[in-house]
Amino acid sequence: MSDTKPPRSRHQYEADLRRECVATFAEHTIASRSEGRWVLKRNGTEGNFWCEVAALAGGFLLVHGDFDVCAWEGGSYRAPRDLVGWIGAHGNDLGYVTEKASRALDGHELTEERIGEVLRHDLADLLADWEPYHGEEPSDDVREAITDAIEQADDCTYQQEFDRLIESLMDDNVIDGEEASGLGCVTTRRVIRGWAAVNRLHTLLLAEESAENPQGDGKNPATGSVQGA
Repeated sequence: MSDTKPPRSRHQYEADLRRECVATFAEHTIASRSEGRWVLKRNGTEGNFWCEVAALAGGFLLVHGDFDVCAWEGGSYRAPRDLVGWIGAHGNDLGYVTEKASRALDGHELTEERIGEVLRHDLADLLADWEPYHGEEPSDDVREAITDAIEQADDCTYQQEFDRLIESLMDDNVIDGEEASGLGCVTTRRVIRGWAAVNRLHTLLLAEESAENPQGDGKNPATGSVQGA
């Protein structure tokens, strides 16, 4: 096994990636704006993960720039500022953010993926919980199948290779389709980084609104949130 560190769970992996992506945009400022569009840059340059956030018709929010494009669809808000708050203030509910991105990006191919580290964690949990869940110890065949899968997880590079590994466990009757659906899955960097860019814009706009209305409560009417991250 190439990684000697304990494998992270999905929650741990996504929390670490979320912190990393929030830090990426921590020094970005609004470089320019027009109706429903904001350009964010760090140090005024178009390197360093510059981006444009665009609120489009039909409750569709888009972010593009110096990283993979991301988008969200399905919000009930139509005002551009409210659309920014709709996604930007939802960082504590990554599942919601991912689901809305899946709607905009035509499925889960770009919003969720399997990675070896989290798959190893999930398979180890599967083996550890086998007796409490099934009421009996795992057979030698089950134990061998799961152990082999754990050892092979880090050798997988492409999603098709992960899928074949999961399918082999299903063929061996170690897991069923429901158990297979989430094993090793995480939200992609595309979605988390895109959310972090929108979150930064939301935070900057909240600060502007608070400065313009010092007697107000600083809340965004779309979300009721008083903080961005």
